[in-house]
Amino acid sequence: MEKRKIPMKNYLLFALLAIVSVILVFYLGKWYQTTSNFQTEKSSILSVISEIRLEEMDNYLMENPNGLLFISAGNDEEIKDYENILKEIIMEYDLRDEILYLDQNSINDHRAFVQKYFSDGMQSINFETPNLILFQDGKVIDVLKLGTTVLGKEETLQFLRKHEVIEA
Repeated sequence: MEKRKIPMKNYLLFALLAIVSVILVFYLGKWYQTTSNFQTEKSSILSVISEIRLEEMDNYLMENPNGLLFISAGNDEEIKDYENILKEIIMEYDLRDEILYLDQNSINDHRAFVQKYFSDGMQSINFETPNLILFQDGKVIDVLKLGTTVLGKEETLQFLRKHEVIEA
């Protein structure tokens, strides 16, 4: 039996294809990791409502003294389920212009935040995030405390109906 000779060109082509495949796998892996990290850093609710920075709060409240503020950490995996519930409510009741998002990581001093924005009757509140906060006349008048307890759709709807954000 005669041994078949494989041309050198085939070996080079195979080596090139193997190198390109390895590089492509590493690139796609890095890309997946980057997008996955980005998704956990930012809140999923930002696809439906606007984010406000803490520095912009005073100006915003002068122009819009009544409204809702959702305070949460975008990288908090435990709150993602509630964010999806809130996103559903926002879409269902067309509240895109009524609710803003504030990243809790931008609040360095929670006590100063409470003293500045909360009404006198709300000053003693134990401020834990995430929260859904209702502003009236530029001051916080009520808070839907989520804290470590993830509330459901019905509790959120009840809070919004209580304050006539949505119709009962």
